[in-house]
Amino acid sequence: MSYKDLKSYQQATIVYDYTVEFCQKYITNHKITTQMIGAARDGKQNIVEASENKTSEKIKINLLGASRFSLGELLGDYEDFLRQRNLNQWDKNHPESIAVRKIVYYKDNKNNKDDRKDKNDRDNRNNRDDRDNKDDNSPTYRTYPTYYPYLSYLNDREKAANCVICLIHQAAFLVDQQLRAVEKSYSQSDEVTVASKIKQRQKQIDEGEKWLQQFLKDNRLSRNDKNNKNDRDDKDDRDDKKDKNSVTL
Repeated sequence: MSYKDLKSYQQATIVYDYTVEFCQKYITNHKITTQMIGAARDGKQNIVEASENKTSEKIKINLLGASRFSLGELLGDYEDFLRQRNLNQWDKNHPESIAVRKIVYYKDNKNNKDDRKDKNDRDNRNNRDDRDNKDDNSPTYRTYPTYYPYLSYLNDREKAANCVICLIHQAAFLVDQQLRAVEKSYSQSDEVTVASKIKQRQKQIDEGEKWLQQFLKDNRLSRNDKNNKNDRDDKDDRDDKKDKNSVTL
């Protein structure tokens, strides 16, 4: 399965694209913009690298952990945005939070893209510099229909920040699930490796014991043969002496 089919990757890509638009619209500090977009990109890109077939299970765990960390860092930036501007942050039971969470279950939302009020903003996207910075031909918001309904929240900075916070939580949840699956696979493979090593070691011990027993057996037989030969030689000597004594008499 391609990484593009992973729900974690798709959700992280939505977070990344949304963050680019959010920063262009509401963040004036270049350093913060770079930081937020960088964290969003790392959250997405580490999932890609963790999905490579040649990547070991241990490295996959590290990469997914890095993705999770980047998403957490990005979450903190959005929470700071709301707090520093005295804007409200929705809790998970807020009606708007629930509405945002439900969007991910839509099968096809592309037809709803023109319901947004920021259509003019969408028409001007071809002039945006960030389009030239898309990496490795990654799918953009146009690829995932579920991206469109979220854009209606961009018209209001409080709603925009809260919306992406919900998206980050969903992406983090999916990455956590993927991480647990890899950890389980790694644990099982590690147990198999340990069991294999124990079995191999036991085989070596058994072979060593078998060789030692055969060695001792061969030694005993050798000693017995030697003792028997000595006994025969002694008997022959005694017989010779006896014969000599008989002749003398």
